[in-house]
Amino acid sequence: MNASDVALRSVAALGLTLDAGPGSGRPADAQASNALGETGAGEVTLVTGPSGSGKSSLLQAFVAAHATRIATPSERWGDRWPTDVVASAGAHEPWPLLAACGLAEAGVVLRSARTLSEGERARLGAATALARAARLAQRMGSARVVLDEFCSVLDRVTAAGVAATVRRWIHRFGKRLGIGLIAATAHEDMARLLGPNRVVRLALDGKATVNPGPARWRPALTVAIERGSIEDFDALSKYHYRSTRPATWTRVLRAVGAGGELAGVQVVSYPVLNAAWRNTAWPGRYSTRWRRRDARRVNRELRCLSRAVVEPRYRGLGIARRLVEAALATSETPAVEGVAAMGPISPFLERAGMTPVPIVRRPVDWRLLDALDASGLVPGDTPWRLADPTVQRAMVEDPFLRCELESWARVVGAAGRRAKRPGDEASLAKAAASRLMSEQTAYVWARGS
Repeated sequence: MNASDVALRSVAALGLTLDAGPGSGRPADAQASNALGETGAGEVTLVTGPSGSGKSSLLQAFVAAHATRIATPSERWGDRWPTDVVASAGAHEPWPLLAACGLAEAGVVLRSARTLSEGERARLGAATALARAARLAQRMGSARVVLDEFCSVLDRVTAAGVAATVRRWIHRFGKRLGIGLIAATAHEDMARLLGPNRVVRLALDGKATVNPGPARWRPALTVAIERGSIEDFDALSKYHYRSTRPATWTRVLRAVGAGGELAGVQVVSYPVLNAAWRNTAWPGRYSTRWRRRDARRVNRELRCLSRAVVEPRYRGLGIARRLVEAALATSETPAVEGVAAMGPISPFLERAGMTPVPIVRRPVDWRLLDALDASGLVPGDTPWRLADPTVQRAMVEDPFLRCELESWARVVGAAGRRAKRPGDEASLAKAAASRLMSEQTAYVWARGS
């Protein structure tokens, strides 16, 4: 690399020469290098110290020596969707990794990577590194994730959330997959936030000390669950993929951070009267021939978890699960139910103690799916193509599909009434797409079972 005149004049003024060459500097401390190499599967090593102490140089030397087994974040994302970013990094199914890093939110995946906040970009970068490490470990038997300047640019609430979610993934899956984590930052609080197995602390003279991490670790972000109001949901509703209030609500629980910040909300509502899957959960209990008595029993014995939303900085910390656990523990009815499109992706309802119940498609839904398959617009095994607005427009423009769409609407009820309004075919197609393309799951809980 040729030096510019400006560079030559600058060092000449100090009586120095440019013979050191790019990238050279103090040699990496042998004790620190050995500590990085000792990072085992499912373990975390933290490199810390003041700026200028050589943390990045230490990591660069380690990466150069072990390049075939090192995964680092990628930030060449452009306008791609976060799911595409993680998939291109090596994840066959990106949702589990997005969920592990606190990004399994509709408000995130419906935006391009370029528009994400600093905190969301940090989480996405960690997800890409974990995806690369999983692919490397599958091929090489083991891999290490290296994250320089880990959470350095984030506010400390977001940093605590990112640290906790990444650590949880490494400890939960790293040992089985053969993946360990090495992270470096100048922030002194990271040892407390990350809970590493060992801490490599560098001084300004390059000397290193290696110490074990905290004997016990718990997430730095703690929340209290308390009674809230529907206004709490309004405050966080912009982070939910269904931002409108539910039709009814009987209780609202909220999670509050140590500083009084609103961290999450769970809304409890009255259940819908007609749910075909309910008879699978409780055969015969709510489906006798006495419809009025069934309705009274549903309203008396059941409540529905209708909205759960977590503030972005607190994602991935198990707050949604804790809110559901609190709702179940304090339930005013002997049974609780809920329906979730993202249940298999972010299984907080099941982890809170609820039992999944498959929702079987109705014949009217199968008929419309069969029509879409027969037309060639949406092959039978690709209902997810309905998420494309151009496919929804094609449904309306095709006479055969428009006729089938109107027949579907008349059977399903509310959509049929909307279909009678002239010029509303586009919203009808969107409603049908929303219903047909997602595999929803119901969850039920009964006290004492």
